[in-house]
Amino acid sequence: MWRSECSQSGQHTSKNRAEEHDPTGFQRLLATAIHKADEATYRADISTDPARAAQHLSQCPNGPRDSGVGFLATQWLLIHPARQLIPTNTMRSALLLYLGLPDLDAAPPSAACPCGAALSADTAFSHFWSCTQHSTTAVPHNHFGNAFDCIYRQLPGRVAISNLKKDCEVRNNKYADKRVTGIITTVGRRLLQDQTVVHPGVQTHLNVGSSITANVAADAAHQKKLSHYANSLNDQTDILFPVAAEVFGGVHKSVIKQFRHWAADVASAKGAPRMAGIIFHGWRIHLSCALMEGRVAFYQASITKSLEPSGGGGHQQQGVDKQCFVERYSSQRSARTTHGCS
Repeated sequence: MWRSECSQSGQHTSKNRAEEHDPTGFQRLLATAIHKADEATYRADISTDPARAAQHLSQCPNGPRDSGVGFLATQWLLIHPARQLIPTNTMRSALLLYLGLPDLDAAPPSAACPCGAALSADTAFSHFWSCTQHSTTAVPHNHFGNAFDCIYRQLPGRVAISNLKKDCEVRNNKYADKRVTGIITTVGRRLLQDQTVVHPGVQTHLNVGSSITANVAADAAHQKKLSHYANSLNDQTDILFPVAAEVFGGVHKSVIKQFRHWAADVASAKGAPRMAGIIFHGWRIHLSCALMEGRVAFYQASITKSLEPSGGGGHQQQGVDKQCFVERYSSQRSARTTHGCS
């Protein structure tokens, strides 16, 4: 049509020729209108669902650089499927959780929690996180915490890592999650990591505005860690590394700042300072994958242990991969490039 109309009018302008040979401009106009309409519908939908709005803010990397908003939300999508680091079932559940869609194959459409709450498949995740009869939030906590080990092993020095409670004692019956020694830049002091993974959509965080302002949950968790250790650390021997993350991907900005310093240290030790950005990016993907798998494992574990189908009859849960991402990641380290975890 473009050609016939231009031929009849005799107006072969540069604009007409561009439209004739490059229809993508027209297609983009159509797609943009559809996208804007869909986005408006989506925002209207989540405006009436505070928990979903909080998730949206947590997993969208908006805001200033290194603000921590959505920092680990989507990097797991960069893993090439051919490497098989993420099992198909895990990827499927991760995408459904990311999109806020009910996982009808994992949980029945209508069910009841042992605490007495009536659930649907699309409300199960948030309920399990805050239910007092569940302690499975340790699953994402441990998945995420274990992923830091391969990063520490790359730091300059003779690094030693311990997760034993007796090694992680601070003072006053307080214990960190991980003790790391031998890092050159810590100058003889031990680094004490204490990680926490929080859900921005539970009522505690919704009460302080997590559905309105991004990273409220991560910021609150960070301050809580600082207060917890306020009078227990010895500045001469201890360095506290509080790692506050939201289960959907937001992290406190101090985590990013620390990673940038460490990436620069590793790059300098390799004699290639310009590699710092590549190293940093590899760590970000690695932690994003671990956090993603942690939330999927949490959901699957909660369904398996606690969700009973209404109306009688058993429910067969899909198979859960027992090997964690970090283990699969480590098993392939010989094939990884220098910017990944090794």
